[in-house]
Amino acid sequence: MFHLTLMGGSQIRLKEQDNIVVTVWGGTEILLPTLAEKIIRIKKVKDQYGEINDSVVRRTNVITLMGGTAMKSPTLASEIEEMVKLRDSGMVSEGELLELWGEVMKRDDLDILETLSIMGGTAEDKPSLKEEIQSLTYIAGRGLISAQELEDLKLMLDRGASKPVPVQERLRSLLFPQSRSLEGRGALSAGPLNVSRD
Repeated sequence: MFHLTLMGGSQIRLKEQDNIVVTVWGGTEILLPTLAEKIIRIKKVKDQYGEINDSVVRRTNVITLMGGTAMKSPTLASEIEEMVKLRDSGMVSEGELLELWGEVMKRDDLDILETLSIMGGTAEDKPSLKEEIQSLTYIAGRGLISAQELEDLKLMLDRGASKPVPVQERLRSLLFPQSRSLEGRGALSAGPLNVSRD
């Protein structure tokens, strides 16, 4: 995919295997993939080749000239919403979803972004606490998480749990409430998400 932003602004989601994103006198926001998107990519490679190989890695060249490019991490609410959609789509079986989740957790190099900036800037943009809470409140209003889950997640974020592993584990506990390990199976439920409690 080739994407050019010239004297304006744009927001894009990477979809192709290899991408070139050029920004000239403008601003581009690249939406980084959610866990659900990574799972789908790994599944496609596994289905095509019979195994997970290096073709799951996606390369993106980011060129910024007198402008700005931001690589936007997904909010926790986006992660929850897209994973629920994937879970409920039937695209991936329950057991395979847990297996592919484990594969994603083992790989931190699924997206390689190479950047070149000339009289401009390129940076990773993580959602602010306000953005996180607003988006969680929105999906709670739609019934994707309960009021108690909303409060639990707000407390987790307020304590500064912005590192990937705690957030990923918390997301897994919401989606697979009966699963305590990646070896667990049959943990997906079709109804509202419930937080497991010890």
